Amino acid sequence: MWRIYLEHQDYANALKLAAGSAQRDIVYQSMGADAAAAGDFKAAGAHYGRIVGGKPPFEELALLLVEAGDPEALQIFLNTKLQVLGPNDKAQATMVAAWLTELLLDTINRDLLAAAGQHTPAYKAHVAQLRSFLSDNAAVLNWGTTTALLEGYGRLGELEGFAAAKGDQEALLEYLMRNKDGATRALGVLRKPSVGPQLVYKFAPELLAAAPQETVDFLIAAGSTLDPRQLLPALVRFGEPGTPAAKREQALRYASFALDHLRCNDSAVANLAVALLSLEEDEGRLLDFMSRARNPLRKPLFDAKYALRLAKERNRRHACVKLLCELGLYEDAVPLALAVELGLAKAVANSPEDDDALRRKLWLSIAKHVVQGDGGDGSSAGADGPDQAARIKMAVELLKEAGGLLKIEDILPFFPDFVTIDAFKGAITDSLTRYNRQIEELKGEMDEATEIAEAVRRDLKLLQSRTAVVSSRQVCVACNRCILDPPPNPLKLPCGGAVPPFYLFPTGQAFHVLCAAAEVVQYGGDLRAKEVKLLLQKLSRLEPAAAGSTGAAAGQGSDQQQQQQQKAAVAELAAQLEAKVGCEDPWNGELLVRLIDMPFVAENEKDTDSWKI
Repeated sequence: MWRIYLEHQDYANALKLAAGSAQRDIVYQSMGADAAAAGDFKAAGAHYGRIVGGKPPFEELALLLVEAGDPEALQIFLNTKLQVLGPNDKAQATMVAAWLTELLLDTINRDLLAAAGQHTPAYKAHVAQLRSFLSDNAAVLNWGTTTALLEGYGRLGELEGFAAAKGDQEALLEYLMRNKDGATRALGVLRKPSVGPQLVYKFAPELLAAAPQETVDFLIAAGSTLDPRQLLPALVRFGEPGTPAAKREQALRYASFALDHLRCNDSAVANLAVALLSLEEDEGRLLDFMSRARNPLRKPLFDAKYALRLAKERNRRHACVKLLCELGLYEDAVPLALAVELGLAKAVANSPEDDDALRRKLWLSIAKHVVQGDGGDGSSAGADGPDQAARIKMAVELLKEAGGLLKIEDILPFFPDFVTIDAFKGAITDSLTRYNRQIEELKGEMDEATEIAEAVRRDLKLLQSRTAVVSSRQVCVACNRCILDPPPNPLKLPCGGAVPPFYLFPTGQAFHVLCAAAEVVQYGGDLRAKEVKLLLQKLSRLEPAAAGSTGAAAGQGSDQQQQQQQKAAVAELAAQLEAKVGCEDPWNGELLVRLIDMPFVAENEKDTDSWKI
């Protein structure tokens, strides 16, 4: 039935009754042939474009429309063909899209030529058509072919739009950076919120080389969204000799921004600033930076050894002196400072404030330089150096500036033997006056020390004869029992025998001997506790009568000499116990001071949790 309608050129009903794409292709072919025969190639292109079976071939139909000389008909054919191609025809779709892109670009170009470069309504319409086409068909368009076409026709705006539609900003940036003036346009792409920082890090070296000021402006505007350390590969090459000053200044501008505003404490960024500043002939900014680039503990943010190496290579002597002092190498800093300026060397000599011996050594090296001149052997102070009187004057002034660290006899060996002593009369007089003053001060200190020793001896003599009265109601401050009652003895220490009953201390406090011994055993250390227990054990085994002072039992059946020996043994053991336990009040002496860092609750005690905050 569909063929009957086709023979009668009733194409609408033929399409309705056609079963499958093959029959519809025959209908579309007949429709296209009739339109072409009538000279309506635009309609022919629309009909031919709907043929999907490949008969007649695509190339044959395209050639037919090309020979017709109607570019718009060819565009309609290709556009229709692109719409009917399926997902399995990706290669053909890419080819058709590329051809259609070139036709659209050619149409725009012809519009410009016809209007002498003016943007006519037709031109604007075709540009909008191209942009819409690129956006809608970005998935099938080949990047290399399309960008080559757009670049060849100078359509950079459409190229950026195509890259955005394609989602490939990196490829766009690579294309832009190949152009002479592409850096500014590339920065515009990087400013878009959709562009991540990784692309900034990748293209930063090329951007800084092409447009340093604009790039640094962009990096500073980006602020904390960029990591300064990731930008170092792009910036570090500006710290090499031979870099143009303008580019070096831009790199320094970003490094300063990172350190001052972003609060970047990375030593690599600070090292970059040192490298950039060390290339300047004037050391002022370098010295100022090294003074400012510090952390809260006043430690340098930069690597001092790396900075010293750079300063030596680039002959920045003031910076070398400062860095040697930073590293504590004052003995190396002074000779270098003397080669620069005497005042700088004096400042270095005063730097180690807490080491008078080192300061004296540094001042001696300065004095030797001043007296002997640059030669250092006493023979080079000739016509080119200051005369002898001037050197003597400078040496005497050094004695005053050294703050008492140097004396006249320290610098005399640096002068030649033929120098007369008259030249040093004033300095020698001042030195002798100072010695006399010091002798008087020492005599005063000796007299004061003698008086103190006499006072101590008097106090010791008074302590030997000092007595105290113990009442029957006196209590032990440790156990609160009467001093004459037995102590509780919780540690089960040896007791009885010749163990003394109590101690009375100068503080007025009384302790049972066992209570005081318990404090020493607990807190005096293992060795002292062991000694105290041994002494108590020995005393507990002796008879208490042997500790008496009258010896009344000497004639009652025992040998008097043996009792005297036992009494002496008890006295010796009691003295040893007193040295270990009774030497100080346990609650007001060194033993208490040692307990300051002891926790209130031991780790093995059960109620530790109750003390937690």
